[in-house]
Amino acid sequence: MADFSKLIVTNKGKELIAKALANAAVITFTKVSSSGTAYNENELEILTDLEDIRQTSLISDVSLTSSTSVEIQASFTNMELTEGYYLRALGLFAEDPDVGEILYGVTSETSGNCYIPAYNGVTSSGIYLQFVTAVGNAENVSLEINPAAIATIKDIQKIEEKLKILDFDDSGEVEGITSFTDFMSSFVKGTSIYQFFANFKTGLKYVLHTGKLVNSGMCETPGEFALDAAYGKTLQDQITGLYSDIGINLEDDLLFYPTSKAVGTNKKMGIITYKESKFFDVSNDKIVCKKSGVYLIFFEGIYFASHSGEGRGYIKMKSNKNTHYSSLGISVSDSYPDFLSGSFIDLINENDELTLYSNIFSGNSTIGYNSTPTTPTEGKVHIIKVS
Repeated sequence: MADFSKLIVTNKGKELIAKALANAAVITFTKVSSSGTAYNENELEILTDLEDIRQTSLISDVSLTSSTSVEIQASFTNMELTEGYYLRALGLFAEDPDVGEILYGVTSETSGNCYIPAYNGVTSSGIYLQFVTAVGNAENVSLEINPAAIATIKDIQKIEEKLKILDFDDSGEVEGITSFTDFMSSFVKGTSIYQFFANFKTGLKYVLHTGKLVNSGMCETPGEFALDAAYGKTLQDQITGLYSDIGINLEDDLLFYPTSKAVGTNKKMGIITYKESKFFDVSNDKIVCKKSGVYLIFFEGIYFASHSGEGRGYIKMKSNKNTHYSSLGISVSDSYPDFLSGSFIDLINENDELTLYSNIFSGNSTIGYNSTPTTPTEGKVHIIKVS
């Protein structure tokens, strides 16, 4: 194990301290060099340089320990050594504004066992150096270091301490970040860890999270909140249910024609054919409701034709409670049939029966037939459940 004597300030170093005390100089430490030459302790003070210098390291850190002393850090590695050596002495150098770089202080290795091996391409080794020296007045010491210096263990320990407690701006406000786009643009290489977290906290305001989801359907502020996925599914299911209730084929739901061409009122009209209906049973010329609800019903495609002279007629649809009428048809000949249509909304209960009737007020006229009495024209009844 290496054992070093105390750092002896050289005569040149003492002169620099005197200048600093007189405010005539600022002490700037520049480097540390190792020597393979053994010195007696009593000759260190008069040295002006080191012999047999083997390695040199820049200063990695300078810090104040008191008003009259400083701590200096440096390190050596064997990464560039091609030949091993015994380290016998270390010299601390500083810059004198009048004469240039001087040997400020020297320490001797006293054990004789400090061997620095050459690098073998596999395992590296090194020395971490820490000097504490008097400077007279610490206010006149430069704490600036060369950024090219190798980081020491203490440098790394300081970084670790800083990372344990991140001292960043946690206000949540960073100039220039006012949108999600700004937030994403802040992710650039070279950003310090402290700036990153400041940006991150600010940017989270523009990122979707649970507190920004609408899950009750009561929000009235456009653009501020997003729809929660689960609540969105509920809405979709409700919409699907509405479409399911409406789900009658709107083409040719029920087809019919009149059972009689005679003049008269309330002549029941029969059903030619029909499609399967979700809400009504159709059989024996009856239309019977299977599910109570409010229905929109309209009928169309029915012709009124008079076969000799002017005729008038219409149809009506009757439920158990209400009667609804089509438009009035007026025709003067087979060539000019009139088109009858009608629609209504009604509450129809389960088992209510809908019935279609024809009403003709002139002879030799028909409803449901085009120009000739023997050719029926199919009419249509459309049914839509609205609630």
